[in-house]
Amino acid sequence: MVSALSMDPVQIRFYTRKGCHLCKKALTVLQELQKEFKFRVQLVDIDGSPRLVELYGQDIPVGEMEGREIFRHRIRKPAMREILRERLEN
Repeated sequence: MVSALSMDPVQIRFYTRKGCHLCKKALTVLQELQKEFKFRVQLVDIDGSPRLVELYGQDIPVGEMEGREIFRHRIRKPAMREILRERLEN
């Protein structure tokens, strides 16, 4: 029996802020990978929360999947592809 939870697409929480050039590059990589894998990206602008600004400051972008940080600052497409493959194809 397959649970409803396992049917939901994987979600990557993407911490960002306006004017972040690394964030734009990382988002482009994620959008390219969405052509290969089924997952959602939830954009979180850290400037909307003093707590997130304190937590991340200039340490963005940050990607989290299932409560685990999967990248910070720069995203490497091959490594991200492997993370998604392991999660989605097993």
